[in-house]
This record gives sequence, structure tokens and C-alpha cells, in this order.
Amino acid sequence: MNSTTFAAAPPTSATRAWQTPIDLALLGAIWGASFLFMRVAADDFGAAALVELRLGLGALVLLPFLWRARAAFPARLWPRLAMIGAINSAVPFLLFAWAAQHAPAGVGAISNAMTVLFTALIGFLFFGEKIGSRRSVALLAGFVGVVVLASGKTA
Repeated sequence: MNSTTFAAAPPTSATRAWQTPIDLALLGAIWGASFLFMRVAADDFGAAALVELRLGLGALVLLPFLWRARAAFPARLWPRLAMIGAINSAVPFLLFAWAAQHAPAGVGAISNAMTVLFTALIGFLFFGEKIGSRRSVALLAGFVGVVVLASGKTA
């Protein structure tokens, strides 16, 4: 039996041209829905239990990928990875769930929208990330969206 594995052909640029906006829209819908569900479920579950459930479900999805790449994650790295997971996922999710219980929905939406803007600012200020014209337009559009959300005016 031949043990040669065949890699899938890389997508053509024409495929990527229409697929990228669809992928981004799908990712945005999933990301936005998670905050909607958090807003609805925070009162019933409580902030900590909701975050445990959310992170547990995420871990179940990612576990097969971790198992496949387990050689790249020796036991000595686990404490460092746990700290990164706490800082990047557990604490922010806990704070968002707590805010969903105690703050108006608009404050959560504005805070969520500002995440990308502040990430770009931190990348620029501390890590020398270049912000070209396309990123500038995207950040400006995000900032305008936050202003619209914060203004409280409805159409």
C-alpha cells in the first residue's frame, strides 16, 4: 500500500477573491452571535459558569487539533499556555459575561467594537506594526461605526 499523502490543491486567487468576504461575514456572524447568546444566557447561568461552558465547548472543538500536534506542546509549556489562555480568553470572556449582566447592551457592543481598534493601536505603538492605506480605511470605518453606536441615534 502506498503511504504517500496527497495535499489538496491550493485555492486559486479567483476562488479566494469571493471566498474571503464570505469567510469574514461568517466569522463575524459567529463572533457576534456569541455575544448575543452571552447577553441572553448570562442571567440564567451566571458569568463564571457561562464562561466555563463557553471555554469548555471551545476546548472540545480544539482538542483533536491539539492531539494531532501534541509533540509540539511538551508538558513544560503547559503552564505558560495556561497563562496565555487565561489572559487572552478566560479573563476577557468573564469580564464580557459580567458586563452582559450589569451594563446596557450598547456598552458591550461598543467595548467589543473597540477591541480591534485598540489592538491595532497597540500593535502600531508597541510592536511597530505598519498601518497602510487599506488598514487605515478599515480602522476609520470601524471608528465611525463605534461613533454611530455610541451616539445613540436611531434611523
